[in-house]
Amino acid sequence: MPAIASDAAAAQPAPARRRARQRPFGVTLIGVLDYVEGLVLILGGLIIGVLSFDYATLRNDVPLPAEDSLVASFAITTAGIGVLLIMLGRATLQGRNGARHLQVILNLILLITVVHSPVSILVVFYLLVSREAEDYFRGR
Repeated sequence: MPAIASDAAAAQPAPARRRARQRPFGVTLIGVLDYVEGLVLILGGLIIGVLSFDYATLRNDVPLPAEDSLVASFAITTAGIGVLLIMLGRATLQGRNGARHLQVILNLILLITVVHSPVSILVVFYLLVSREAEDYFRGR
């Protein structure tokens, strides 16, 4: 009986292979910029943390005073945001649709609060909702 099942499986044609998706340049640019911005935030957080701790030890304030601990928590938060941006950049480069939606939502929030240049946010927003980017993220 098992020989018949294996013969039937061997007679089936192999499933068609999906063509590799070509990543649009805009999506690559956004993912790489997320990596770069994440690395800059991590380095900035580390530098701020080290400098604030060194300054506190120079003053012989080994238990950090409140303002120094606030700076240290800001440094840790900045580095944490950098790690999240690197993860978002990786997901964007992999073509995850959730990363695309998160990019659009974050850029809309930044556009409303005018943290970054509105022109760059509009360019990123345009690239993420363009037809070629949508096709890439949906896997067509």
